[in-house]
Formats: sequence, structure tokens, C-alpha cells
Amino acid sequence: MQGINKKTLRQKLQKQRAALADRPLKSEVICQTLLNLPLYQAAKVIHCYLPMRSEVDTRPFLTSALAQGKKIVVPIVSDEGNELIHSWLNTFKVEDLQIGLLKTLQPRNLYPVLGEVWELVIVPLLAFDRQGYRLGYGKGFYDRFLAKTSKPTVGVAFAGQEVLNIPHEAHDIPLNWLITEREILNITER
Repeated sequence: MQGINKKTLRQKLQKQRAALADRPLKSEVICQTLLNLPLYQAAKVIHCYLPMRSEVDTRPFLTSALAQGKKIVVPIVSDEGNELIHSWLNTFKVEDLQIGLLKTLQPRNLYPVLGEVWELVIVPLLAFDRQGYRLGYGKGFYDRFLAKTSKPTVGVAFAGQEVLNIPHEAHDIPLNWLITEREILNITER
């Protein structure tokens, strides 16, 4: 992907991800792999996104985690639209959710989370490489968030979202783990 800027790459990869076949089935496989991950099993509080567009659908994962008694924190785009804030997700009923800024799903009633109470962070992405770098949507929400969190990070993606090299800068932080429907990559052991 040398010579392609991030904006061009994002446009191409959004179309490519949206065209992937069997996304619901692949999402189920990814969610089950995530549920079996020792990092997940050891954690009591999980930070996980609510899916939008053609992202890996984390709803099966979130439903299972809540049923297992895990506490869930979800990211919310702040009213100012320039940063992520965090809320407890106490239920996953449709009537308890609403569309927020940037058309992201969020709890209807926000229960603010203060401080880094989570033990594991599940991260959405548009593309990834084997060095653990991710490409997001370009707003920098997760870049700023990942720069502040000290907890293990797991990117979830479809195998078809892999690229040879994500253009990155010194401030970009690689993920610790990547999970696709085909494999688990432990970046920290490399």
C-alpha cells in the first residue's frame, strides 16, 4: 500500500469491507473466538464498541458477556463530537439503545464511567496489518483513546480487511492482539 494516502485507502477499504460475503457468520466466529480468549475470560470489565456500518458485529459477544455477568463499558462520541466518553452498558435491549452522533449506536440513558475501570479493550477498525497497526475512519477518536489506555487491546476484523502495511506515524499505537474469523494474532509476542 506504499504511495496510497490514508483517505484514499479508507474509501477503498470501506467499499471492500461492505462487499465481503457472510459478514454475520464471520462475526459470530470472531465473537466466539473472543469469548474463548483467556484475556477476556480473566477480565471482569470489558470496553467494547457497539457496531456500525459493516464492522464486525459485536452484539453476539456483548449479549454473551452480559449473560456471563461481565460489566461492559461502551465508547460514546461526546456531544462536542471531538472525543470519546464512556458509559456502562447495562442492557442490550433495542428499546434501551439509540443512534448518537456520527450515527453510532449508544445507550439511551448514559451512565458515565470515570477512570480506566476496564481490563480489556475491544477495538473496531477499517483495516489492519500484521504489525498491529489499524486504520480507523480518520476522526482520531480511537487514536487518542488508545494513547491513554494502559490495558490490553484486541482489534476485531474480517480477514479480508488485512493489508500489507498501514501507513503510520510515530504517535500511532499498535494493537496487542488481532482476531479475525481465520486466526488470532498476538502482536505482543513478536
